[in-house]
Parts: sequence; C-alpha cells; structure tokens
Amino acid sequence: RTGKICGHVLPEGMQLSQKLPQPLFTPSTKADLGDHDENITTSQAAEVIGQELASSIENKSISLYQAVADYAAPRGILLADTKMEFGQDAAGELILGDECFTPDCSRYW
Repeated sequence: RTGKICGHVLPEGMQLSQKLPQPLFTPSTKADLGDHDENITTSQAAEVIGQELASSIENKSISLYQAVADYAAPRGILLADTKMEFGQDAAGELILGDECFTPDCSRYW
C-alpha cells in the first residue's frame, strides 16, 4: 500500500505475494499482552538495544531465513516471512528464544 515496510523502500511494480529480490529484516517491538507488535525501522531497533546487538540480530535473522528459504525453494515452497524472537542468556550471548519457521509463525506459499 505505501511501498515501504520498516523503513525499507520496496521495488516499484511489485505484485501481491511476489518474491522480493532479497530478504528484508523487519524488526518490531514486543507489545503488551493483547496488543499488536509495532513495526519499527532498523535504526529505531538500534536506538533501543544498541547498534552492535541490532546488527547481530539482523545478520542472524537473514542467515537463518536464507538457509530455510534455500531448503524450501527446490521443493516448490516459498518462505514468504517468519517471526523470530531473540534474547540474551546470562552471559550476554544472543539466543533464539522461540519457535521459528513453523506454520504458526511463518507464511509459506
């Protein structure tokens, strides 16, 4: 509708459900119970959690998405998007905190 998502400008002429040229990192805030998460830009995410951690999450997200998309594609399945939730353990290491790539949190075409 707007040609943008989370600060990314989408290519002109895109059709509904058309595959993007490359994966996009689209961060969001975690809403209170019962509310919807709010999409934010990558720079807004960096303001909240710091540039280093935001970059690490972006890189890991894109890497995981690409691995699963590459596995699904030859089987005739397009991984449109997925939700990932990251956190840090007691030592400050980045961890994946919830399911991902399941039908419950992903769209496959």
